[in-house]
Amino acid sequence: MLTASSPFIFYLFLLLSGATSGASPSQSYDAIVVGAGLGGLSAGLNLALGGQKVLVLEQHHKVGGCTSSFSRGEFNFDVALHEMAGGGADGRLADLLRQTGIAEKVELIRIPRLYRAIFPQLDFTMPGTLDEAIQALEQRWPQESDA
Repeated sequence: MLTASSPFIFYLFLLLSGATSGASPSQSYDAIVVGAGLGGLSAGLNLALGGQKVLVLEQHHKVGGCTSSFSRGEFNFDVALHEMAGGGADGRLADLLRQTGIAEKVELIRIPRLYRAIFPQLDFTMPGTLDEAIQALEQRWPQESDA
């Protein structure tokens, strides 16, 4: 299964920006993106796809923001995005894969459920498609359906 992991987006950004070709850094950019989390990497990638010369800055020693992992003692914590809605053949991720020319190298797998939340007063399963998710949310919380 393909997830929207930061190394994947970072690699696409590097590939499109020319950083992997050994080009030396320049003093002139069309755009500077502050932060190399998922949003910053996505912004940089989209700007690079549009032909802009982009510099992405990150204060941490690795890119990805909340799409990474960390360790505390003997315990490892994965804070990464594991699944995403809208990643199918008709979603934004598929568009991005086509634009970068790698769509044929990746298989996107639709999952039936995004997650299940179990609390003392609630047991709710989020379906894997947008239409099913909206229907399930409206059924569970009908007073919120107009919102």
